[in-house]
Order: sequence, then C-alpha cells, then structure tokens
Amino acid sequence: MLITYITKTSGFRRGEPYIAGRHISVEFIADLYVNHNLSAEEIAHNQELTPAQVHAALAYYYDHPKEIETIWQEQDQIGDSNRVRPEESAAERKRLEEQLRERNPEMAAALTHLRATDPIREMTVPEIAAEFHITEQAVRKAAKNQTVSARKVGRDWLIRRVDAV
Repeated sequence: MLITYITKTSGFRRGEPYIAGRHISVEFIADLYVNHNLSAEEIAHNQELTPAQVHAALAYYYDHPKEIETIWQEQDQIGDSNRVRPEESAAERKRLEEQLRERNPEMAAALTHLRATDPIREMTVPEIAAEFHITEQAVRKAAKNQTVSARKVGRDWLIRRVDAV
C-alpha cells in the first residue's frame, strides 16, 4: 500500500513541499527538528501530526537538503527585506495615534484601552519583553523551547498576550 504524506501543489506555498491534508510545510518541520532541537515526538504532539507524517517530512528533508536550505535562505532574505526597524514602527504608530487622537479622542482612548487589554492580541518578542519587563533573549528561548505558545513568522516569533502572562 502506497501512502503519500508529502505533496507539492503548483501555485500553493510557491510549490514547496508540505504535509498532505495539513498544509504544514516540510521546511517548518525540518526547522523545528534541525534548528530548534525538538524531537519528532514533540513535533508530532505540538503540531497535531502523526509520527509517520513527521518522519515523512524529515525523510524528505534528508533526501532534499539543498531544496529545504534554499527555502530557509529565501525566507531569511524576505524577512530581512521586509523587516521594519522597531524605532520606525514605533514612530509610525505614534504618528497615526496622534492623528486619531486629534480627529476622535474617544475612539483613540477606546483603541488604546483595547490594545492594552486584548488577551488574544499577538505581540512580537520586543513587545512582550517590554510589557513584562524581561529580556528579549528570555522570550525567544521560551518560544523556541515551547514553554510559551508561539508561532514563527519568517524569523520573528508572535506570541498571544494571554499566553505570555
């Protein structure tokens, strides 16, 4: 019996390999295993996959290491080119908030309160570190070790505020 765990679809995920029926990329599984030192069992549990699916993704990675490493390099390049320096982002946010405050002070106050108290709002590592008065390194380590629920987007970690408490 032939079971296909890994597939590629032209136009989906730029044609990169992913786990059939789950749309979790092979490079993501390989990254967790190779770069974040998670076991296949931990990956299967955390991503709600079967051990066979995880091992199939790892087998694909070991059969096609150059392809997966090229995907990682492209993601790093995209991340670097799209990355906004925190000081630029903060300055733009401040400018927009001042405009809103001038036009509609009540709305600005409500938005500020909502932003501060929204438990499911995703925050970056620097935002979590600043709000909870811990180092960025500690936040990244918790995300990598999965002691806090986080998701990786490019090279950045996003953590829901409620999960960081």
